[in-house]
Amino acid sequence: MQRIPVTLSSWVTTPIGALGTDSLARTLEVLYGKVMELRARGVSAHMLCGSYRLPPATLTGDVARDLVLIEPLIGAGEIAIADHRSSQPTAAELRRLGAEVHLGGTLSGKRGAVLVHVGDGDGGLDLLEAALLDGDLPRRVFYPTHVNRHGDLLQQAIGYARRGGFADITVATTPEFIAAGEVPPLQALRRAMEGGAPPERLTLSSDAGGSLPLYRDGELVGLQAASSTVLLELLQAAIREEPDLVGAVIASLTRNPADAYGLAAKGRVAPGQDADLLLIDPASGTLTDVLGGGRWLMRSGSIEPWRGGIRRSGI
Repeated sequence: MQRIPVTLSSWVTTPIGALGTDSLARTLEVLYGKVMELRARGVSAHMLCGSYRLPPATLTGDVARDLVLIEPLIGAGEIAIADHRSSQPTAAELRRLGAEVHLGGTLSGKRGAVLVHVGDGDGGLDLLEAALLDGDLPRRVFYPTHVNRHGDLLQQAIGYARRGGFADITVATTPEFIAAGEVPPLQALRRAMEGGAPPERLTLSSDAGGSLPLYRDGELVGLQAASSTVLLELLQAAIREEPDLVGAVIASLTRNPADAYGLAAKGRVAPGQDADLLLIDPASGTLTDVLGGGRWLMRSGSIEPWRGGIRRSGI
């Protein structure tokens, strides 16, 4: 999770936290504490139980119970498939996890989604399709991310979205990833829409906090954390270079992920919605002001001081 100024300067008013590869040194309890800190400061934070591994890490010992009893918790993930770092789950194990999340969501009035990390293995989305084939779960329960990892995976994701699922394009990348075949996010979004994927089922996310390789003079020297600032940078790039995509980019950063996670009060400017508003210079793409839950969090480029006290996020 990001510090508050970074979160706001990158215009993220509804961050969703999840564990990745490491669910041993990093815990859901710490993540929950950060989520509640962000909420106290006026940011509508949420979280997922689980991690790359199965069986999933939980706070209560049961996935469905987590969704019912823990208000900020809205699903599970980031469960890994097609990746050597995963626990090599079977289709039956994924189906059981999806069923637990779906049940917990039904009982708690939440959408319930399983965020699925898709690695660069040859299987791609095949395991998700197998999990759905022999069950009764709605396709939207499984929400694959990193689908622009390579062209073949993106093509699978287009079919997945056409059949009713959501597919997430990762914005954080490196030149080395692009050289290895990763499809740049704006290109991936355009290719997906031209391939027939419904625009309302495509999302863009930062993967903030995830590990990215750090190269110097072509040599790997370490790791760096992905930043949520890439989302604003992507919008700025669309304004400059591909203005016809600006509307689709904004929807894929706001309305579409809100729909994927079932956050009914988010992603739209309309009566009854949470007052999360961002003022952006239409010419330059510069973010100037942020309103979160009806409270100014940033004005004229400056973070508003936090005056303490617990404040509900508006959800």
